[in-house]
Amino acid sequence: MNTAGSINNDQPLEYRAQALKAKLDIWFTEQSFEELKRLLLSENFNTREVESNRIVCALRSFLEDQRNEHLLPKGKVFYRARFVKPPYRGKGDSFIVHNSGTILEHTTISGYDEENSKEPSLGHSSSQRASMKNASYLYLAEDSYTACSEIKTPQRSVISVARFEALKDLRVIDFFDWKQNAGSFTEESNEMNYRIITGLIAFAFSVPIIDEKEYYVTQYIADLIRKYGVDGIVYTSFYSNKQNYVMFNCAPNAIKFIDSELVIHYSQKSRFFRINDLSDLEYEEDPLIDKTKRDIKSDLLSEFQRPK
Repeated sequence: MNTAGSINNDQPLEYRAQALKAKLDIWFTEQSFEELKRLLLSENFNTREVESNRIVCALRSFLEDQRNEHLLPKGKVFYRARFVKPPYRGKGDSFIVHNSGTILEHTTISGYDEENSKEPSLGHSSSQRASMKNASYLYLAEDSYTACSEIKTPQRSVISVARFEALKDLRVIDFFDWKQNAGSFTEESNEMNYRIITGLIAFAFSVPIIDEKEYYVTQYIADLIRKYGVDGIVYTSFYSNKQNYVMFNCAPNAIKFIDSELVIHYSQKSRFFRINDLSDLEYEEDPLIDKTKRDIKSDLLSEFQRPK
């Protein structure tokens, strides 16, 4: 029986030769990607060796041909989540509390303001998937659930979720969306090579890491992409399968802050609810835990409004 990925000897010789070449292409490309990782992690970093790597050369070609590039339309809304660190006592001044009655549901709290919701100032950020330590890029998500899932907070954490809007069409690179860019190469082998490389890059941007050094490859790739003048990169969230964005261009004429809200990470299964109306970000409502949500909101309001 022929197993998946194996070469069927009953097929014509020409077909078997093509199948073998495809397997070799995959193997050589994967080895080139591993070699790029090794070069970037080497203590004796050699710029010439890195820039001559097969993956880097192919990536430059893709960028010059504007493959994987598309537009995020003006008016598109994005989300960014930030962990609100405890203790919460006396933090009411950091947020806006609106009291429109004595009923708990009529009391609303905004999240962080624009200054505290946007990208960190240069020199004040940690090493991240597409940016080295101290860089100033804006990380966004397709929806609020994905934004909250990406920051990996412990249960019962308070999170500020801000909304941003694109003020113009934004040019982005999306390696996961290779299908819409396929077919422009005349040689089938080149097309196969393209799909393998873009697949490896897309996976590298999405997979969770253990050691920050594993970010070196995606940081290098992101920096190379930035030099081609695009506004950002799209990659798929491991946690929700929705889209994440890292925006190089977060200028005031490109993306604007809309508003923010507070949510609570209230379940180990990455469940979050909005402080203001107690609704879930992703799941259907569960009446059995409605009282728990109300109690959490009441306690949080009390903490915020207590003097330090």
